[in-house]
Amino acid sequence: MIPSIPSTNKVKPTFSIIKATVTSIAKVRKNRDIWIAILAISWFWFIGASYLTQIPNFARITLNSDPTVVSLLLLLFSIGIGVGSFVCERLSCKQVELGIAPLGLIVLGLFGIDLYAALPVLSAPAAVFDVVTFLSDAVHYRLMFDLLMIGVGGGLFIVPLYTFIQARADENECAQAIASNNIVNALFMVTSAVFAMLVLNGLQWKIEQLFLVLAVGNLLVLVLILVSWSELTVSVLSYVLRRIFNRQSINNTEELAALKQDRSAPLIVEVERFDLSTLLVINGLFNRPVYTATWQPETQQNRLERYFINKRQWDGAMQPLSVLVCAKGAILPESIEHARWVKCSIKHRKKSWLRGQIEVNLTI
Repeated sequence: MIPSIPSTNKVKPTFSIIKATVTSIAKVRKNRDIWIAILAISWFWFIGASYLTQIPNFARITLNSDPTVVSLLLLLFSIGIGVGSFVCERLSCKQVELGIAPLGLIVLGLFGIDLYAALPVLSAPAAVFDVVTFLSDAVHYRLMFDLLMIGVGGGLFIVPLYTFIQARADENECAQAIASNNIVNALFMVTSAVFAMLVLNGLQWKIEQLFLVLAVGNLLVLVLILVSWSELTVSVLSYVLRRIFNRQSINNTEELAALKQDRSAPLIVEVERFDLSTLLVINGLFNRPVYTATWQPETQQNRLERYFINKRQWDGAMQPLSVLVCAKGAILPESIEHARWVKCSIKHRKKSWLRGQIEVNLTI
């Protein structure tokens, strides 16, 4: 007999589809980071739906090919998404790394533009290509590789965003966040169909021109989210510092794993010296929003440090998942005495001319 497990969520289910949808989306919008992640994922589905619905006509009209080539192109796109997801897992080193997501948009944009440039010039009249004749013509290889890499970019883009939502959402509201994400995704996919109709039928553009607009749109969205979403920008800088320019080693991995599992109380991380690199390293240690609670004279900061430190300045509202970074001896309000204090020592060492070493030591 299956045992009864009591629910920790006291909210009663509602059977009104419209009311439940509006309530779920309104609740998710209160968390700005999760809401922007949902919009970013929905942008991918806008792009993905456009490619998937237009590839059959793209193969038939632009490439003068039969349905077997359509299957080949869809296969390349699907394999690319799988490869991108696998590469993302390897790059993230088995932890949530939001900083990888912009790489996916860059790949989507650049190879989408190259797809337009790689289109062969067909002489009219020409025989219809089947999958064998299409593969035997080397002029199509660049186009096939571009479509594969567009799929890779999609995998690199959405996997970090999905994991970010699951890591940041409250345990009792994670399902609602995922449901809201699916609803917004569906709205964007419907919008993509309307957009394609306006471009192809209203403006009388060609399908390859539509693909070019989508590719340029990826680069514009990249700039937009980097400027407007400080969490993503800090995550990108953190990933570059910890994974590319340096090799990071953590002396207390078991204690760190325990801190990540405990979501009941906020964390206050005390460091000996506070600067931008300290903020970036700590941002990569925890799957939580990281803020700075230490004031420093502007004369001790360059413009880049001042900009990002101000972006991540603590506003006084302490959420259970928050991480506050403060310098040693800092005086914090009594309202956050229930938080767990962690002392963190970060040392930078120069190992070679190419990469350094970051040593992190945590003491609870």
